[in-house]
Formats: sequence, C-alpha cells, structure tokens
Amino acid sequence: MDIQSIVSLKDLALKKSLTLPASILDKKIELFYPEAIKNDEFTLHYNEDEEILTLHYMQYDPFADDYWEFTDVGEFITKVTDELIESLTEQNKPFFQIATYEHGTVYHYPIASSADVCTCRWDTRFGGVFVPSEWFIQDCENNQATMLERLKSIFSAYSDWCNGEVYVLKSDTYHFKHSNQDVIFIDDSDCTSNYIGYSSTLNELQQLI
Repeated sequence: MDIQSIVSLKDLALKKSLTLPASILDKKIELFYPEAIKNDEFTLHYNEDEEILTLHYMQYDPFADDYWEFTDVGEFITKVTDELIESLTEQNKPFFQIATYEHGTVYHYPIASSADVCTCRWDTRFGGVFVPSEWFIQDCENNQATMLERLKSIFSAYSDWCNGEVYVLKSDTYHFKHSNQDVIFIDDSDCTSNYIGYSSTLNELQQLI
C-alpha cells in the first residue's frame, strides 16, 4: 500500500547531488512511497524550462502477473508423470528437466537429466519439466543448445520472481511554475510493471534521469 509523506526538496537534491534553482529548494514535495527515498531507490530529473521535477522510483509489486503468462516462453510443469513424458516424446516436443533448490529462498535451473540432481548441492530436488512455446522454439531455430543457454537466464529470473523480487517503476511529476505553495503535490503519475530482480531493476531505474 502507498504511504503518503512530505519531504524536503533540498534533502532529496543533496542525496542525488542535483543542482536545483534556489527558488524551489526550500519547498517540500508529496511522496506516495517514502521507503524508496529511505532505501536510495530513486532518481530525480528537473526540467528547468518547464519547471517540472520528475521523481522516478522502484516499488515492490505485491500484485505481479504470473511469470509464465507475461513472458510467454513456455510452460513449467511441476507435476510430472510418465504419461506426460510419453506424450511429449510421441509428439516430438522438446522439453527440459528443471532442478529446484530450496533453502529459505528458491532457485531453479535447467539440468541435463534428473540424475544430475544427485550431484547438486543440498536441498535440491527434481522440480519439473519445461516445455517451450512454439515461438520460443522458432526463435532459437529449434536448437537445443541455444534453448538450454537461454533457459538459464529465464529460470534465473523466474527464481527472482518466486522470491518476491518483482517491482514496478514509478514516475511522479511536480509542476513548480506559477506555484506559491510551500508543499508541491503530485501532478501526474505513471508506472510500468513486471520488472524482475532487484539489481536489474535498480539498474533500469538509474537510467531514468
């Protein structure tokens, strides 16, 4: 849930070494998510011609979309039966076995065979099979090695998703022109969702300047 707060613009500018006009430095702005400021998960941009400040920040997304639905790369099946394997084999559909490591956090990764689980670290088990979608197969030119290599990053991101590392990037704008108020409230807000992984999301955020 968003938590409304008021913060000094001077303090924000100092945090990001951003030079702002003296005429607005003593003003304060409304925040909907002060945790982003506390955790230094924000960037600032000021358009001097338009006198508009934009605050970009990241926020945990408790309503993230299903990973496999929005990536559309295939289906991860955790309930694997002999009948399923026989069916996939008869249809000549490629599939990949996935190991799952679970000890506080969850991590998934593709393996060559279920026998490889025995050579993996503790708390690792056979997690299921991944059946790639048609477009994914075509995009990899139906090359097993290419698909396996891409699956490493796909399941790394899925592991982040399972561990709750899913975020939205938000942009709040503040208009200072012709405003005599001490507190400037948000004029407009925009967001994009389905950013996965803390480090990669933070990197995306830092490009928003």
